[in-house]
Amino acid sequence: MVTLYDAESFTKYQFRVTAFLPDGQLANASTSDWISTLDRAFEPGPVGDIRATNASLRPDGLYLQTTISWEPAWEMLPMHH
Repeated sequence: MVTLYDAESFTKYQFRVTAFLPDGQLANASTSDWISTLDRAFEPGPVGDIRATNASLRPDGLYLQTTISWEPAWEMLPMHH
């Protein structure tokens, strides 16, 4: 998990992520979709129905892939005009 500090309210950001592999090499970078921030004062409610599905583990045990999903906390999302 990464915490982004000093993000501006109502701004779009895009992230580029890479990983170190067990052999010390860098994995291919992946670029995220654009993500829009809300007002800094917004405090989301709790999410619900968190699920981890489609888990698979590589035979050597060094790689786990899964899909994580949840129901968002939609109550009182602020609207930006």
